[in-house]
Amino acid sequence: GSLLIPQAIFNISDPVYRVEAWLERGGIDDTALERRGDRFEAKCRAGLVAAMGGNKTFKDAHIATHGISMSKSFPHQTDLLFQIGNRAFVGEIKCWLTPADAHHWDRFYRIRLPEAVEQAVVRADALRANREVLAMVLGIPRVQADALEICPIAVLNQSAGFSLVSRGCRIVDADFLRSYLRSPEMMSGVAMHYGKPVAQQVVSLYKNEQAASDSFDRIMANPWPLRRFRDRLERSDTTYPRPTGGSFKIETLFRGNLTPEEKVQHASLMDLIQGQ
Repeated sequence: GSLLIPQAIFNISDPVYRVEAWLERGGIDDTALERRGDRFEAKCRAGLVAAMGGNKTFKDAHIATHGISMSKSFPHQTDLLFQIGNRAFVGEIKCWLTPADAHHWDRFYRIRLPEAVEQAVVRADALRANREVLAMVLGIPRVQADALEICPIAVLNQSAGFSLVSRGCRIVDADFLRSYLRSPEMMSGVAMHYGKPVAQQVVSLYKNEQAASDSFDRIMANPWPLRRFRDRLERSDTTYPRPTGGSFKIETLFRGNLTPEEKVQHASLMDLIQGQ
């Protein structure tokens, strides 16, 4: 069998965590660092509000500008709620949930990511049982709220876990989500000539609001930035002798050259440049 050990395990820990530890040991107040989650949540939500507001494809989409505050009628503070087409998305926004170094990967997938999923699922279940709150917060008729499919999502500001689904909750990247809601098209590449862009590669995501709703899971499950990285991964083996005889191998993953599809796209862009 094979034993794969990430090389980063043998490296020093993440510098951000070391700086925070130095601040605490030196007696410097790091309260501001503890509040970064609230600040990111507000910034992320404001960005999504602006994105949906500027998307001319959306004709009847809604978003809760300030999320949902806890109340007697709804005891769950909710970070994100928006509706496109016939679906409402209930989001749990997390800042720096991503493991900072290799030592944190197990805890991330075993504890922290499931906790974020649990929070999103609980709030989605609560809104399914309380459609009046859903209608009130989104500013839509109760009959429309009753017909919405409610979908939990976990929104991260770093991409570990992006595209995964757990308990029906999709893990999405905050920047990609904002781009998705901002426009039905997304730029996936650009050709430069003497420092100036001369050609762009554009990905068409959807054609109308309902298509944006219907395509959400498919696109978030296999987003082109992740696909481009994944398809370029290659493996390399290095063989070492054993002191007791025989040998063992260390396998390394690295990002390889362009895929055949990307080479065709690259050639097309070069043709455009040469025609300038």
